[in-house]
Amino acid sequence: IVEGVRDRSYTIKGCCDALANFLGGEGFEDEAIGNMVVNSKGDTMNDILDKLKIDAATFSGAFVVHLGVNMLGEFNNLSIWPLAYWRLGLPTEDGDVYDVKYNSNWEQDPYKEITYAKRIIEYPKFNPDKDVILEQIEEHGLEYPGMVFYVSPLEDQYPLATFDSVLDQGQTQEEIGLFRLKSIQNGLNAGAIFSYPGTFEDTTKEKQFKDGLNEFTGAKGANSIMVIEDPSGVKKAADLVTPLTLTDADKIHEFISKDDKEAIIESFKMPKGILGVQPEGGVFNQQDLQDQYTYYNMETRPKRNKISRAFKKIFANW
Repeated sequence: IVEGVRDRSYTIKGCCDALANFLGGEGFEDEAIGNMVVNSKGDTMNDILDKLKIDAATFSGAFVVHLGVNMLGEFNNLSIWPLAYWRLGLPTEDGDVYDVKYNSNWEQDPYKEITYAKRIIEYPKFNPDKDVILEQIEEHGLEYPGMVFYVSPLEDQYPLATFDSVLDQGQTQEEIGLFRLKSIQNGLNAGAIFSYPGTFEDTTKEKQFKDGLNEFTGAKGANSIMVIEDPSGVKKAADLVTPLTLTDADKIHEFISKDDKEAIIESFKMPKGILGVQPEGGVFNQQDLQDQYTYYNMETRPKRNKISRAFKKIFANW
């Protein structure tokens, strides 16, 4: 649901994309680390950073890393898997979680995959202690699946969406967009009604007329003329054509859209210049843009540091 709201709200999508770019920055500071190939697909660490940043931007800095290991208990393969595919295992009596579970179709959508089988694969939770890894390898043998590092703001808890406080505003943007689309596609756009003196000859003629109403819906029906019966047949010529005034909800939507956009941007603590939103009654000032960039770079630095700390834990046993 969160990903759907993100992708259907133009403001949330823009904010998430901009935040993701700040989380990725220009890659790892150490070029040797950034260019190091870390899996069999040929992904470098900078590629890994690109793959995790949209999940991190969407889910308050959270992302999921799968780690392969060698027989010495060292990590030797690293991949990013979509956070939405993972669930935390049930906690023990002491409240700790020791495994995470994978399934690419938790919602059991029959149209998503070829098989409807709900295969849940269990992985040990990340632990960089080599002795722990060797014990698990001895237990599982060659079937050892590796470890999964579920990085979240609070350990063993699911993250909130970055835009959790404005989910309703994001959904409102989506609904207004759908309303306007359907208003154009299905709305009666004829500009006037012409009253036909008399009645239709038979039901066939009446059906043909009703079927013809489709000509007056959607953009193709704009400013056309619709014909209806006037059984009395006594209308004056001046009254045969009646102008149509259609309900206009644009003003209401304009106010709601502006208010929602402001709320979403504020929730991200993001200067409008980062999104390319022009200041009211003015244009971009180069110094203002530089100041906004510097501010947001500082605002997102703690989030980048969290990503760095996560990988330091991994590379302690690489």
